[in-house]
Parts: sequence; structure tokens; C-alpha cells
Amino acid sequence: MTSPTTPDPDRQPTPRPGSGSRPLSIADEATLMRTIIATATEGIVTMTQNGDIELVNRAAELMFGFGPGELIGQDVRMLMPSPYCEEHQRYVQSYLDTGVARVIGIGREVMAQRKDGSQFPIHLSVGEGVVGNRRVFVAILSDISVRKELQSRLSLAERLVAIGELAAGVAHEINNPINTILNCAQLIRDGDSPQEHSQMIADEAARIAGIVQDLLQFARSDTRELGPTDAADAVRRTVRLVQENFTRLGIKLEVSAMAEVPTVRADRSQLQQVLINLLNNARDAVIARRDGNKIIMVRLEPDQAGVRIAVQDTGVGIPAVLLDRIFEPFFTTKRARGGTGLGLSISKSIVDSFGGTLSVTSQLGHGSEFGVWLPFDAESRN
Repeated sequence: MTSPTTPDPDRQPTPRPGSGSRPLSIADEATLMRTIIATATEGIVTMTQNGDIELVNRAAELMFGFGPGELIGQDVRMLMPSPYCEEHQRYVQSYLDTGVARVIGIGREVMAQRKDGSQFPIHLSVGEGVVGNRRVFVAILSDISVRKELQSRLSLAERLVAIGELAAGVAHEINNPINTILNCAQLIRDGDSPQEHSQMIADEAARIAGIVQDLLQFARSDTRELGPTDAADAVRRTVRLVQENFTRLGIKLEVSAMAEVPTVRADRSQLQQVLINLLNNARDAVIARRDGNKIIMVRLEPDQAGVRIAVQDTGVGIPAVLLDRIFEPFFTTKRARGGTGLGLSISKSIVDSFGGTLSVTSQLGHGSEFGVWLPFDAESRN
């Protein structure tokens, strides 16, 4: 006999219910999968390669405003507003033909459409599987309306901060052509030939109008829609907003914006917000460095699928231990100077919503480079 405290090596423990001590049967696995799908808080939709909906969980039905079973057998495109519904089948067919994934296996933010026709933002992840001898696609859907609303408010707050920083530079930028206009007007009044001076007045007035339009476009806070965007033009307009201020600070701004770059899918105002944030961060980095030249370089680097906008500086650099945290909300090394820690986080969210990436490389004491990669607009390349 063994003592009560000594385990009996020949005695097998009795499995406890729910302990996971035995493998599930095929029937139990099927029941578990149905339970997981039915109780998931995220929307789950499965469809054939032709886009016919085969399974929908209750979370997805509630998300889109449909009753039980209403979506079964329907075309999944009924859940997509334009232009996504027009693009969907072309994307799937392209994937089946080439194996190159633009949506499959890649999470992205898109707009969805409810039963009543209203639209809302979702995060969409699509996976692929095989059942028998046929392909099936599984979509995981998350309603991000609340998150996008919060992001929009934070984005507006950051944009207002940026506008305040731009104000001094824009005032100087406008003051120069105004003085030219006043001088030309006085010369005409004094009897000089009006033809030459009138043309100069017109040119300077057009310059002022362009600067004001750029600032108004940047400051817009209405709903944005992604569409074909000229990345080179966005760079030029952004540089024009900060150029005067940077010059007064002794910063040399070198720009290499290619004239012939295919359009990207983005919102120009939001893209400018990202670029202004990166340029202002570069400005602070080069100012913090007491020695050497204060240089910021902006380059456009197209590849086969998109274009990379690089913002490189000769500043103090970022410590390696901080590189993994700089895109976190509210993380900042400039708290004492009024930094909110939201600029890079919001910038990354904006770039992600374009289907792009925001990356950074840095060497302490030698400067940093931020890269915004954006995919080319599909429609403009067809």
C-alpha cells in the first residue's frame, strides 16, 4: 500500500471534463468551430472564389444590418460601396491568375456598406483555404468607426498645431510678394511704364493666391476620400508651406521631386499632414545639433508597385532603444517643448489607411531617414 502522500506510479489520472486531456473527435471539432464562429465578436464571412457568401456569423449580420440567413448565397459585393465593389472581382481574379496578393492575406482598412446603404470603415483581413477540391475565402471584419472618429479628432488637433507652426513662415512668404506689389504700384504711380510692372503684380498676386490655397487645402477638416494623388505635387506644395520658415532657421532644404511619377491612391491633404510632421521632426533634429550643416533632403523614389517619399536629415539621430517606440501614441522625446507624442502615431495611421507603410532608419549622431511608401493608384495605371 502506498502512503496518501505518495503518488501511485501505476495509477492513471482520471480525465476531468473540459481538461483537454484527450483529443477532440471530428464531431467535437466541428461543434467547437461552429461555436467559435457563432460567438466571435468580430464579423466572419466565408465566400467562394466567385464571391458567393456561404457562411456569416451573427456579429457580421448585426454589423451590416441583416437578419439571420439573409446574406447566405448573396454576392459579397453587396457589402461594398463603390469603388470597392467594382474592384473586388478583378482583384480576386488577378490573385488567382498571378498569385500576387493585394488583399488576400493582407489586412487593410476599407469602406463597407450596410443594408440601408450607409457606409462605415472596417478593418478587413482575408484568408484563403481549401475545402475538398475548391477554394474558399474567409474574411474577418472589424467595425472601426469609433477608432476612426477618435483618430480624426486627434488628426485635426495635430493639424491645428501644425497650422500654428506654419503661420509665421507663411506670413513671411506672403509678405515678400505683397511688398513687391506695393513697390510696383508705386512705380506705376510715379510714371513708370505700367506694362512690365503690371505683369509683375499679376505674378506676385498669383503666388500669394497659391500659398493661401495650399494652406486652406491643408487646413480642411471635412471628410476625406482616397483617390488618385500626385505625390510629387504634394511634396512641392508642402515644401512651399515650410520653405520660408526653414530658411530663416538656417536649414537647407534639398528637394528631388520627379516630374513623371504615376499617381498614388491617397488624400492629398492628409499626405501633406504626414509630410509636414516628418519635415518638422527633421527640423527639430537638425536644430538640436550644434555642429555641422543643417540639411534636410526630400526624395521621390518610384519602384514597380509604388513610390517612396524619403525625408532624410543630418540631425542628432534617434537612439536604437527608442526606434521601436516612436510610432506609439503619446510617446515623445519633445515633451518639454510641447510635443504631444501623437504626430508619428497619426502619420502612421494615415499612411496605413492608404495601404502604404511608414518606416524609419537612424544612426545616433548622424541623422535619420523616414520613408513613406505608397502604392500606385490602380485605376490610373490601367
